[in-house]
Amino acid sequence: MECAFWTTTDCSVGGGDEESVTETPTTLSFTSSGRRVVTQYLQTTSASQNISTLDVINTSERSQTFRGILRRGSGEKVGLDQPVLGSNVPSMGRLSLTSSDLEDIFEIAPWSGPAMLTIQGDSTFDLMSKLESPSGLVSNTNCVRDNRVLNLEGFDSDNLSYVRLINTGAKTTGAVTGTLYAADGSVVGTANTRLVSKLDPYQQTWVSRDRLSSLIGAEWNGEGMLEVNPVPGLKLLNLNFVTDESTFFNFSCADKAMLLAEPSSSSDPANIARMYLQTTSTSANVSLTHLVNTSDSPQRYIGTLYGSDGVQVGSDQPLHSGTVPAKGRLIISSTDIESAFNISPWRGPAILEVKGDGLFELMTKLESPSGLISNTNCVRTEQVHNVGGFDQTDVSYVRFINVGDTDLTNIRGTLFDDNGNAVGSADQVLVDSLPAKSHVWRNRSQLSTAIGARWNGTASLRITSAPEDLRLLNLNYINSETFFNFSCYQSGR
Repeated sequence: MECAFWTTTDCSVGGGDEESVTETPTTLSFTSSGRRVVTQYLQTTSASQNISTLDVINTSERSQTFRGILRRGSGEKVGLDQPVLGSNVPSMGRLSLTSSDLEDIFEIAPWSGPAMLTIQGDSTFDLMSKLESPSGLVSNTNCVRDNRVLNLEGFDSDNLSYVRLINTGAKTTGAVTGTLYAADGSVVGTANTRLVSKLDPYQQTWVSRDRLSSLIGAEWNGEGMLEVNPVPGLKLLNLNFVTDESTFFNFSCADKAMLLAEPSSSSDPANIARMYLQTTSTSANVSLTHLVNTSDSPQRYIGTLYGSDGVQVGSDQPLHSGTVPAKGRLIISSTDIESAFNISPWRGPAILEVKGDGLFELMTKLESPSGLISNTNCVRTEQVHNVGGFDQTDVSYVRFINVGDTDLTNIRGTLFDDNGNAVGSADQVLVDSLPAKSHVWRNRSQLSTAIGARWNGTASLRITSAPEDLRLLNLNYINSETFFNFSCYQSGR
């Protein structure tokens, strides 16, 4: 069964199409105005083989009380209505909740299948979710898309891809239809295939690779892109189940091209996106960048490569011959980049800026020496929430990236512990100078030296008056075998 990975019990109420809500209970929705509501999209039960822990971080300047509504896969509310999850959580404090905690709070027995937890606060807060697999690997899961996912692995892969369709609204949807595109942009099977006839309020359901293949009437090789029809309130969660490690990797995050502020001429490409961590061909960690043309016409793309010091390693060169077809993808290796720019392997990670007309996205798959492949191309602008302390075996890294054309100096920040207290000295200089287009690592030990203290548990890092051109990439080196990106999470702002 599709939800066998998630629970040791029956899947009849957890997965999706099995139950319908014929009427919309008024208790399903928070009704208080002027408050923030944020969703955790995948909360496992305590009986699951995969253990999820939710971190609620109070990013406001005052303490908050949080309340929640827990919904099973069918969308129905379970347990108590809007119980207090945590009262008087201080500014920059953290509330960590396990499945067992939620079962106690909502006064329920372990449910079956993944659930969705909606949390209400009085001001700003963030939700970061960690999923621990039986192998002990801990990945980041609370990241979703709106109308497309980029990483549905084909039948030539041992890994299994899943898409979770999530109705976050209080109304029943119409039919959700989807079209799967192969790497060459061709439609796989039947276009605009009905995936579900409807989703009831707050209902969630899985569509696995095998289920999707059955629906569209075809198999495929390589990674496919699934686009669905616009549905208000619909969110898509794209997970890969790595069978060798029994671990889920979230592939819902990619860098979307944005409009260039000032193209130098009318003939220049209009949009830009970035690959924030491009390894060299001699690296032990191999990065493959998936450039997906999400527009409706063929496109050409050029790239500029910047080393860690911000110096151009290669500039404004075509990344491919011919064009990338509409809905197609170009998979770019480090060797491809070295060939395009006619350069030798560079040292350390680089940043690749890609320019083109029309819409496109950049997704990066980072393969570690162990063979595990994670999704890394996701960054934040002001703060990150997964800087592990010295009681943890996994090591946290933060990469400071200057995407602008001018130097940044005296980048300051503060680390906050679970109670919202500053670790060591607040507002300390973490990076003296970050030249234009440059990028630098700060690991746990380097951050500790900067603030003059060590810490246990998981800390949040907030940058003081964060510059507009600063980006933060938060990676954890897990089990000394692979990097997981913790830069993607849900925010209530």
